[in-house]
Amino acid sequence: MDDYYHTPTPQDVYSVRHNLLHFLPAELVNIIIEEAKYWPKISCQFKPIFELRVTENEPRCRLVSPVISGPADFPNRITEVHFKIESHDQGWGGEQGLPGPYDGSYTWFEAVIVRDFVTGHLDVDDTFALIEDMLERRNSNEMQVVQSPGVYVWTKMYQMASRFSWIGLGNPSTLSISLVTVRNSNTDSDVWEIQRNLRASSEWQSHRVVWRRDVDMAEKRDYLAKGSSMGADFVNSLRPGDRIAVLARAQYAEWTNFVKSISIDIFFSV
Repeated sequence: MDDYYHTPTPQDVYSVRHNLLHFLPAELVNIIIEEAKYWPKISCQFKPIFELRVTENEPRCRLVSPVISGPADFPNRITEVHFKIESHDQGWGGEQGLPGPYDGSYTWFEAVIVRDFVTGHLDVDDTFALIEDMLERRNSNEMQVVQSPGVYVWTKMYQMASRFSWIGLGNPSTLSISLVTVRNSNTDSDVWEIQRNLRASSEWQSHRVVWRRDVDMAEKRDYLAKGSSMGADFVNSLRPGDRIAVLARAQYAEWTNFVKSISIDIFFSV
């Protein structure tokens, strides 16, 4: 959806549905609203004053969405997730003679679903900071991981002298915190790749990636041509209590991911 598109509130949708029901049957009203994509959304954005630089094997998470809330049947009502990313790589290097401008690109972005992360001892900003810190350290020796059906459970001990020393539960010397991430059954990992940077380009590129509940494989060629992934099963995996996080990545020496902005829009029907 374009930036100028009016985004309704749930109350707006209820009002439009109520008015249309004076003239049309409920089944047709619902079709009209869905076909028009007249959906509310949850939005968040990362836009630093100075560009973020991500280097080899140092993933950086700087955007975590608010909690997705709703009734028990809410997962089936999440319709689309939109990512908008402004970024570029180091501007040189890479293999020559590859078929596409995104082939052989080793800087990229990926999404993670964080499930039911709740702590009553942190404010909103500190909760985001803790999630970001744990996601960045998932593959370090500091983390312990257990795989359960459909999820990974990551656990880290935080020292009271650390940046999160103000957590305090009876002022213990250490605090064990767990983070649950959702398994991507297509890759046997907990990430969904979103977008690759244009290979060896120092110019800012803007990419908008749309993930839907139902993946249309006829669009796969277009997605791949733009360095995008289709996010198979991502939207269907979301449920109340989840958050979406985006990580910026770079692989191999000298490859650098320059990040200007990232945004997430989570659309849902009511």
